[in-house]
Amino acid sequence: GNIYLGGTGSANALDDYETGTHTATITPTTSGSVTLSTNTLSYVKIGNIVHVQGYLFISSVSSPVGTFRISLPFTSADYSSASLSVNSVNSNNASDFWGIVDTANNYITVYLGDSNNVQADSAQELKSNTDMRIQVTYYV
Repeated sequence: GNIYLGGTGSANALDDYETGTHTATITPTTSGSVTLSTNTLSYVKIGNIVHVQGYLFISSVSSPVGTFRISLPFTSADYSSASLSVNSVNSNNASDFWGIVDTANNYITVYLGDSNNVQADSAQELKSNTDMRIQVTYYV
């Protein structure tokens, strides 16, 4: 049966709840490639809201150029636009990235943050042996 919130009508029924994992990919938007050795993100979907979180480990890169995209388990709603922070650290550098879940897409486009703006050259900052922690909530 359903759980009803605020009334017993069908509009009040919580009829969609799902948990699972998503095998993520990272894709540079212009050229190059990124290989992940740890690529599983967890998600909880309640109604039309999805919360995704996890840890990705970049094992190698091959000349990535442009921004980069991280795949998501569900396509976002037409009216959805959510932002997130992605922190990336390896032994040589630490980068702050800023991402957006654009409408009607199943990925996060990630930009490189600087003190005044965001840059469309985030993929060039990806390095081998880098870990990323991701947390995002968006509408589907």
